[in-house]
Amino acid sequence: MVEDLIPRLVYFEPKLDSTSEVKVLSLQSFVSGGGPGGRVLLDRYRTGFKGLLLQPVGVDSVLLVGPGTKVRIKEPSQRFCLWHTGDIAEKDNPLSRKYCVETVVTPQGFCPKHRNTLRAIYTLCFTLGGSGSLEYCRQLDKALAGEGRYSVYATVLHGKVKVGSTRSWRYVERLSEQPHSVSTVLAETTSSYEARSLELRLGRISGLTEHLKFEFRKILEEDLARDVNVLVNKLRKLSQHGFALEVGKLVKVDADDPTILRAVSERRVSELSDKTLELVSYYSGYLIFHDPADSAYVAVRANQLLHGDSIVVLS
Repeated sequence: MVEDLIPRLVYFEPKLDSTSEVKVLSLQSFVSGGGPGGRVLLDRYRTGFKGLLLQPVGVDSVLLVGPGTKVRIKEPSQRFCLWHTGDIAEKDNPLSRKYCVETVVTPQGFCPKHRNTLRAIYTLCFTLGGSGSLEYCRQLDKALAGEGRYSVYATVLHGKVKVGSTRSWRYVERLSEQPHSVSTVLAETTSSYEARSLELRLGRISGLTEHLKFEFRKILEEDLARDVNVLVNKLRKLSQHGFALEVGKLVKVDADDPTILRAVSERRVSELSDKTLELVSYYSGYLIFHDPADSAYVAVRANQLLHGDSIVVLS
């Protein structure tokens, strides 16, 4: 019998690939560690894609399917609770997680049993829009009693600057999940409330946003040199208006195989639902598949498939 599976996690482990200097125009006094001519260090990572963690419907454990696996994808008929046994404050081993088997009842993605758990509070703190998230951040800080550590960061792509916050150990992973040309950490704190408060304050300033969304082809059309200077200049202006911000090391996450991306086109799940596809890679929030029938590479937004009964493994 063909079995529908729930993709729970795009599993990757970013690896540092190179460190180089990037020139920033006339900002020696603002860029932390900037060398002569206003140069700043840039760490470049590879995504390190390992595969998808899939959960059989009704079973709490997950299995890993790696690149080369043949699958079919479909629009999910139901979504499943986000709760799992992974640690909130520390990095865990995703392969050992146990996931809830129940379907979703809340807008944030939890079942009745888990809607008030620490993971739900964490999710509400970091994903609920506006100041309504802050009460959940206070609850999270109280529960963790200082164990967590959080980073507020800025990314830029096509001259548009986005601010975000995440657990510090997830910073590079978080970059891997979103379109960006380059990024830097602005502040670190042990309080999720402080991190989200700063993110919200920055997000309300003209020229900054908490959300950036681009089509796949636009993600590939980046201008690193321009975006570095846009980011640094924007943050310098903020520092002149009472924000204690200083650009340190820059970070960028590249595709595992950039040559493949040149041949990739974005597709909706509905356009691919009857096709046999081969799992290839992951980049900036998109799963990359090879379609052997058309000899083509296609990109699908991962969030269209995650946490729903949306994948069938063929081999």
